[in-house]
Amino acid sequence: MAQPAQLNYVLWDSALLITVRSTVVVNAAHLPPAAPNTEWVAIEGDAMTTCLAMVAGVRTEVPFALPAAVALDVARVAAWADALAYRNARQTGGCLTPLGRVDTDADSQRKISGAALAALIAKSAGQAFSIDWTMADNSVVTHDAAAMIAMGMAVTQYLDACQKAGTAKREQIEAAADEAVLASIDVTTGYPV
Repeated sequence: MAQPAQLNYVLWDSALLITVRSTVVVNAAHLPPAAPNTEWVAIEGDAMTTCLAMVAGVRTEVPFALPAAVALDVARVAAWADALAYRNARQTGGCLTPLGRVDTDADSQRKISGAALAALIAKSAGQAFSIDWTMADNSVVTHDAAAMIAMGMAVTQYLDACQKAGTAKREQIEAAADEAVLASIDVTTGYPV
Protein backbone atom coordinates (compact mmCIF):
# COMPACT_ATOMS: atom_id res chain seq x y z
CA MET A 1 0.00 0.00 0.00
CA ALA A 2 1.37 3.44 -0.92
CA GLN A 3 2.33 5.83 1.85
CA PRO A 4 0.05 8.88 2.18
CA ALA A 5 1.54 12.04 0.72
CA GLN A 6 3.18 14.35 3.23
CA LEU A 7 2.02 17.94 3.31
CA ASN A 8 4.40 20.81 4.02
CA TYR A 9 3.13 23.69 6.14
CA VAL A 10 4.62 26.80 7.64
CA LEU A 11 3.12 28.92 10.40
CA TRP A 12 2.83 32.47 9.09
CA ASP A 13 2.81 35.34 11.59
CA SER A 14 0.76 38.11 10.00
CA ALA A 15 1.96 40.72 12.49
CA LEU A 16 5.68 39.99 12.06
CA LEU A 17 5.35 38.96 8.40
CA ILE A 18 7.61 35.94 8.90
CA THR A 19 7.49 32.18 9.06
CA VAL A 20 7.68 31.19 12.72
CA ARG A 21 7.46 27.41 12.44
CA SER A 22 7.60 24.66 9.81
CA THR A 23 6.15 21.18 9.91
CA VAL A 24 5.39 18.17 7.75
CA VAL A 25 2.11 16.30 8.25
CA VAL A 26 0.18 13.58 6.46
CA ASN A 27 -3.23 15.05 7.27
CA ALA A 28 -3.87 18.79 7.67
CA ALA A 29 -6.30 17.95 10.49
CA HIS A 30 -3.27 16.94 12.57
CA LEU A 31 -1.81 20.45 12.60
CA PRO A 32 -1.65 21.98 16.08
CA PRO A 33 -3.84 25.02 16.66
CA ALA A 34 -2.41 28.25 15.29
CA ALA A 35 -1.62 30.98 17.79
CA PRO A 36 -3.34 34.38 17.55
CA ASN A 37 -2.24 36.42 14.48
CA THR A 38 -0.86 33.27 12.82
CA GLU A 39 -2.12 30.81 10.23
CA TRP A 40 -0.91 27.51 8.80
CA VAL A 41 -0.08 27.90 5.11
CA ALA A 42 0.50 24.96 2.75
CA ILE A 43 3.65 25.35 0.68
CA GLU A 44 5.00 23.60 -2.39
CA GLY A 45 8.61 23.45 -1.16
CA ASP A 46 10.15 21.37 1.58
CA ALA A 47 9.02 22.70 4.96
CA MET A 48 12.58 22.40 6.27
CA THR A 49 14.23 24.43 3.49
CA THR A 50 11.45 26.80 2.39
CA CYS A 51 9.80 29.66 4.22
CA LEU A 52 7.43 32.48 3.42
CA ALA A 53 8.50 36.10 3.13
CA MET A 54 6.98 39.30 1.89
CA VAL A 55 8.42 40.01 -1.57
CA ALA A 56 7.15 43.22 -3.18
CA GLY A 57 4.14 43.11 -0.86
CA VAL A 58 3.25 39.51 -1.76
CA ARG A 59 3.62 36.51 0.55
CA THR A 60 6.10 34.34 -1.40
CA GLU A 61 7.91 31.03 -0.89
CA VAL A 62 11.65 31.61 -0.63
CA PRO A 63 14.60 29.35 0.24
CA PHE A 64 15.25 29.37 3.96
CA ALA A 65 18.69 30.79 4.69
CA LEU A 66 20.09 31.57 8.09
CA PRO A 67 22.12 34.73 8.57
CA ALA A 68 25.86 33.86 8.50
CA ALA A 69 26.36 34.39 12.23
CA VAL A 70 23.36 32.20 13.08
CA ALA A 71 24.42 29.55 10.55
CA LEU A 72 27.87 29.43 12.17
CA ASP A 73 26.29 29.02 15.62
CA VAL A 74 24.06 26.22 14.32
CA ALA A 75 27.09 24.54 12.71
CA ARG A 76 28.99 24.86 16.01
CA VAL A 77 26.16 23.15 17.88
CA ALA A 78 26.18 20.30 15.35
CA ALA A 79 29.98 20.02 15.46
CA TRP A 80 29.96 19.91 19.26
CA ALA A 81 27.24 17.24 19.22
CA ASP A 82 29.51 15.11 16.98
CA ALA A 83 32.56 15.82 19.17
CA LEU A 84 30.64 15.03 22.36
CA ALA A 85 29.29 11.76 20.96
CA TYR A 86 32.79 10.75 19.89
CA ARG A 87 34.30 11.69 23.27
CA ASN A 88 31.62 9.72 25.12
CA ALA A 89 32.16 6.71 22.87
CA ARG A 90 35.90 6.83 23.52
CA GLN A 91 35.43 7.21 27.27
CA THR A 92 33.18 4.19 27.44
CA GLY A 93 34.91 2.08 24.76
CA GLY A 94 37.63 0.50 26.92
CA CYS A 95 41.27 1.28 27.58
CA LEU A 96 44.64 -0.39 27.90
CA THR A 97 45.96 -1.14 31.41
CA PRO A 98 49.23 -2.76 32.51
CA LEU A 99 47.66 -6.25 32.40
CA GLY A 100 45.46 -5.77 29.33
CA ARG A 101 42.46 -3.94 27.92
CA VAL A 102 39.45 -3.39 30.21
CA ASP A 103 35.91 -2.17 29.63
CA THR A 104 35.22 1.44 30.63
CA ASP A 105 31.44 1.73 30.40
CA ALA A 106 29.86 3.43 33.44
CA ASP A 107 29.26 0.15 35.30
CA SER A 108 32.82 -1.05 34.65
CA GLN A 109 34.22 2.30 35.84
CA ARG A 110 32.26 1.91 39.08
CA LYS A 111 33.50 -1.65 39.60
CA ILE A 112 37.12 -0.71 38.84
CA SER A 113 36.96 2.20 41.28
CA GLY A 114 35.56 -0.06 44.00
CA ALA A 115 38.11 -2.80 43.42
CA ALA A 116 41.00 -0.30 43.29
CA LEU A 117 39.81 1.23 46.56
CA ALA A 118 39.55 -2.22 48.15
CA ALA A 119 43.09 -2.99 46.96
CA LEU A 120 44.36 0.28 48.42
CA ILE A 121 42.65 -0.42 51.76
CA ALA A 122 44.06 -3.94 51.87
CA LYS A 123 47.54 -2.70 50.97
CA SER A 124 47.47 0.04 53.64
CA ALA A 125 46.32 -2.52 56.24
CA GLY A 126 49.10 -4.91 55.24
CA GLN A 127 46.58 -7.52 54.07
CA ALA A 128 46.80 -9.69 51.00
CA PHE A 129 44.58 -8.77 48.05
CA SER A 130 43.75 -10.78 44.96
CA ILE A 131 40.91 -10.50 42.49
CA ASP A 132 40.18 -12.30 39.24
CA TRP A 133 39.21 -9.61 36.74
CA THR A 134 37.39 -10.24 33.50
CA MET A 135 39.15 -8.19 30.84
CA ALA A 136 37.61 -6.64 27.72
CA ASP A 137 38.41 -9.77 25.67
CA ASN A 138 36.66 -11.93 28.33
CA SER A 139 39.92 -13.43 29.54
CA VAL A 140 40.29 -13.60 33.31
CA VAL A 141 43.45 -12.09 34.81
CA THR A 142 44.34 -12.25 38.50
CA HIS A 143 45.28 -8.85 39.92
CA ASP A 144 47.09 -8.32 43.21
CA ALA A 145 46.75 -5.03 45.10
CA ALA A 146 49.43 -3.24 43.08
CA ALA A 147 47.96 -4.43 39.75
CA MET A 148 44.42 -3.44 40.73
CA ILE A 149 45.56 0.00 41.85
CA ALA A 150 47.48 0.34 38.58
CA MET A 151 44.33 -0.59 36.65
CA GLY A 152 42.35 2.05 38.52
CA MET A 153 45.02 4.66 37.79
CA ALA A 154 45.22 3.66 34.11
CA VAL A 155 41.45 4.01 33.70
CA THR A 156 41.41 7.34 35.57
CA GLN A 157 44.24 8.71 33.43
CA TYR A 158 42.56 7.45 30.26
CA LEU A 159 39.23 9.08 31.15
CA ASP A 160 41.03 12.32 32.03
CA ALA A 161 42.88 12.28 28.69
CA CYS A 162 39.58 11.74 26.85
CA GLN A 163 38.01 14.63 28.76
CA LYS A 164 40.95 16.90 27.91
CA ALA A 165 40.79 15.90 24.23
CA GLY A 166 37.07 16.65 24.18
CA THR A 167 37.67 20.02 25.85
CA ALA A 168 40.33 20.85 23.24
CA LYS A 169 37.82 20.00 20.47
CA ARG A 170 35.22 22.21 22.15
CA GLU A 171 37.70 25.09 22.23
CA GLN A 172 38.56 24.57 18.54
CA ILE A 173 34.86 24.53 17.66
CA GLU A 174 34.15 27.71 19.61
CA ALA A 175 37.17 29.48 18.09
CA ALA A 176 36.28 28.62 14.47
CA ALA A 177 35.89 31.88 12.57
CA ASP A 178 33.70 30.43 9.82
CA GLU A 179 32.05 27.22 8.62
CA ALA A 180 35.06 26.22 6.48
CA VAL A 181 37.35 26.25 9.53
CA LEU A 182 34.69 24.43 11.52
CA ALA A 183 34.37 21.74 8.84
CA SER A 184 38.14 21.19 8.92
CA ILE A 185 38.11 20.17 12.60
CA ASP A 186 38.58 16.42 12.98
CA VAL A 187 36.73 15.48 16.16
CA THR A 188 38.40 12.05 16.26
CA THR A 189 42.00 13.20 16.81
CA GLY A 190 43.88 13.83 20.03
CA TYR A 191 42.53 10.87 21.98
CA PRO A 192 44.59 8.26 23.83
CA VAL A 193 44.89 4.76 22.43
